[in-house]
Amino acid sequence: MLKPVLRKALVKAANNSLTSKVMGPLRRCHVPVFMLHRMEDSERGVKGHSPDFLRTCLSYLKEKNYNFLSLDQLIQGLDGKASIPDKSVVFTIDDGFIEQATIAVPIFEEFGCPVSIFLLGNFSSEISWPWDYQIEYIINTTKFKSIDFKNDKLELKHSISSQFKRRKLIRYIRDRLKKTSTENAQSSVNQLAVQLQVEVNSKPPESYLPITWEFARRCESSLIQFGPHTMDHSILAFQSNEQSETEVIKSWDILEKELANPLNVMCYPTGRLGVDFGEREIGIVRDNGFRAGLSVTPGFVDLRKAGSEDNRYNLQRFGLPDTMDEFIQLCSWVEVAKEKIRGK
Repeated sequence: MLKPVLRKALVKAANNSLTSKVMGPLRRCHVPVFMLHRMEDSERGVKGHSPDFLRTCLSYLKEKNYNFLSLDQLIQGLDGKASIPDKSVVFTIDDGFIEQATIAVPIFEEFGCPVSIFLLGNFSSEISWPWDYQIEYIINTTKFKSIDFKNDKLELKHSISSQFKRRKLIRYIRDRLKKTSTENAQSSVNQLAVQLQVEVNSKPPESYLPITWEFARRCESSLIQFGPHTMDHSILAFQSNEQSETEVIKSWDILEKELANPLNVMCYPTGRLGVDFGEREIGIVRDNGFRAGLSVTPGFVDLRKAGSEDNRYNLQRFGLPDTMDEFIQLCSWVEVAKEKIRGK
């Protein structure tokens, strides 16, 4: 990202009508797809994207005459079945936590902005909740101030006496367990919970409740669509051929069964190309009739090449930034100009 002083100068230029008229064409073939996860919900103790900030972002886009585009419309454009207007912006949300529906959805509806939410099959079915979020819950809930734990997948000897140390350890454990099967990851999480004396049930605590199928059906509309995100947030690259395919196929089958208008686009869990998914997973998604696949690699959807199979099943996204300057940079011609200077 740009240095703050330079970014402020370029953002000022991006908001200047004359400069934008000259530089705007740089952005013409580039569509930013933004990705959100948790929404801040102080009543339930959930930290995440601020509702006020999201509202400010959408207000800015509307004021500056950006075009709200659904992910479905974007893919129709890649298919040559629809035109994609200049200054289009797309929004997505991953994982399917309840505050995404109760807090984020009404804000998107308020601005007439489409959003696609990607659900985990077993989470929305209230069978289980994601193992990687269980790690967060365990480390943040335990009364212990340090941890000394070892099994065949993890070796931990850390202080967790501060929020900073807890966050750092959560990231470390997640990164380690992403490199194994879902069964092994869940087993390690269960062992960790026992050692740290935190009760973890199949039903999540209040701060981790899902968007159930019933709630999703109430949210579905011309603006709100739901897509598949596997059954258990499995890192597909570390599953067997059969497990990986099952995670993909079953997550789509249950959406078709439960919802009226599901979005046939696969959102890869974690979604780093070459790490969490690769050619095998792209092949599974493509061969089972999905229209596209979403990664978490930062970048634009380039309309000049995203229609090709290599790009269609690895559509890039930006995480929603924390500041308006960063958001404006990504929405405008500024980020495209920066990438061109760097030779991307």
